[in-house]
Amino acid sequence: MKLIKFFIVFLFFFNLFVTKVFAETLPVQKKVYVIEYLPRLSSDQSLIDHNLVGGDHIKGATIDFVKTKLDILNNEVLVGLSNGTSYKKYLDEYTNKTNYINFSQYGETKIYYESIPASNVSPPWNSDVKRPDYIYILNRENICDLVDNNGVQDVWIWGYHWGNIEPTESNMSMGTKVSAYWNRSGYGDISNSEKSNDLPQCVNSYTVYNFSYTWIRDAYNYMKGNTVHDYMHQFENVFDFFDKKNPNTIPNDIFWSDFSGRRYGVTSNLSFGCGDTHHPPNTLIDYGYNSPERFNYQSTNCVYWWPGGYADIPQVTINCEIWSGTGCPHDNGFTYFVWWMQNVPGYQNGLVYNGVSMRNWWELLTNFDNSLLEGGGLFKTDCTTDSCNLKPNGSLDEIKVGLVAGWACDPNLVNATVQVFVDNIDNSKKLVEFTPAVLREDAVANQCGGNYKSGFSFNMKDFLSKSNLSNKSLLLDGQEHKLLFVQKDLNALSNPIIPFSNYYLDRSPVTISFPTTKELAVEVFNLTEDIDSFDFNNDSKVSLLDIIYRLGIDDRYSIKFGHKMDNTL
Repeated sequence: MKLIKFFIVFLFFFNLFVTKVFAETLPVQKKVYVIEYLPRLSSDQSLIDHNLVGGDHIKGATIDFVKTKLDILNNEVLVGLSNGTSYKKYLDEYTNKTNYINFSQYGETKIYYESIPASNVSPPWNSDVKRPDYIYILNRENICDLVDNNGVQDVWIWGYHWGNIEPTESNMSMGTKVSAYWNRSGYGDISNSEKSNDLPQCVNSYTVYNFSYTWIRDAYNYMKGNTVHDYMHQFENVFDFFDKKNPNTIPNDIFWSDFSGRRYGVTSNLSFGCGDTHHPPNTLIDYGYNSPERFNYQSTNCVYWWPGGYADIPQVTINCEIWSGTGCPHDNGFTYFVWWMQNVPGYQNGLVYNGVSMRNWWELLTNFDNSLLEGGGLFKTDCTTDSCNLKPNGSLDEIKVGLVAGWACDPNLVNATVQVFVDNIDNSKKLVEFTPAVLREDAVANQCGGNYKSGFSFNMKDFLSKSNLSNKSLLLDGQEHKLLFVQKDLNALSNPIIPFSNYYLDRSPVTISFPTTKELAVEVFNLTEDIDSFDFNNDSKVSLLDIIYRLGIDDRYSIKFGHKMDNTL
């Protein structure tokens, strides 16, 4: 057993000391644009308007005082975040102390001596307050020029959580560059917010942090910890999002169940890992870094963490002194957050799971869009942004002679899932769901990451017999109906259907004009007896499936692919 533990530790540090021949230029720059809303008191323009921003907590504070303290706080947070990206920096045996990211302010702070603009939108849990109007605030700064042309990735808005204003902690706008991976209809948002469509959309993705300076006079250290707290929740959301996109040989709960480990409210037998934003690894108390329990000693696998939860990972007994130093001075979690970040798999981490190397997770923050396009989730991929087409892909080949055929794949997954809806993407209108499994030719496999089992072929009768649509006669009303063939993105949060062109199969939607069941009975099946009361779904003589199957043979009924009539079918 001792030999195994020695070998694991040896591999861990051997990988840490191995350097790349072509090393990245470090640190990687992460530009932060800072906006401050500092409303003046009408009766004394030199004072902050405490009625708007914090009541007695900040009453009497001058505008200059708040500006000065915010300048100091901004710098300390930027330094703390940067230090947090140096992998295992706190370990003496690891001598590479280089920060992977340098968080730095872009340009001068933009200051408005006015109240923060409010929107008409309330958070779901409190209708008495409003969110700031982020679209107005950011368009005022020409945000897409900052993001797309000047490399800004983060925006800090300093305002207040007071009165009728409740800001979001973090908020993301996923860019059009990664529209194939949006997790909402028409936009994408991976953040610690209600994920509403409340930010301007640019080509590249960016994240907005809305901090509050209400306590900057009375509780400065609280403010410092609270500011990084917001970043921590954003890290959790991004890491969890990519975790869902791991290769098929790797679980998609590496971050929460393995790296973070046992925590408050989790009743499973998870090991104590590195903890999370609210829970250090030595306590199960919520906000444990503020609790006397932060002094508790606990054995954890965090210090020498290796993915997979191997029993032979060396355990280290720790308490708050490992991150805060002797006496564990109270800082509202600031030093714990920096220590937690230094345990995140960073630059040259050397970690491997099931033969697949773990990527530098900080790349997901500095290069979110390209990391998403490259694939691999929390793990490395040999694929490059220029050479990979990782969007779901597919096409309808034909609907004729009773046949529905085509192919579909998602290069990120072994199996794609195709869903067919009538008229609109709604579960009540879902006709059928299936997984392509028919072998296809090289040309198709090349578009599917080498997956040859990407084809599907059904005769119309069998296709409809698999349907879970309760009222199949919905199709037979004499009106045009669209059949929407779309892929389900199993990697996206909550596995949503993404209703836009990148996820429709080529040549979808299909527009089909069916006559009524009464017309079909007369024209196709020569039924004349009591057709007004004929039950096409249940009668043994002829079924609705038979009727639809015949439609594929009868060339009198039009079928249009996409927006172009295809008269050959």
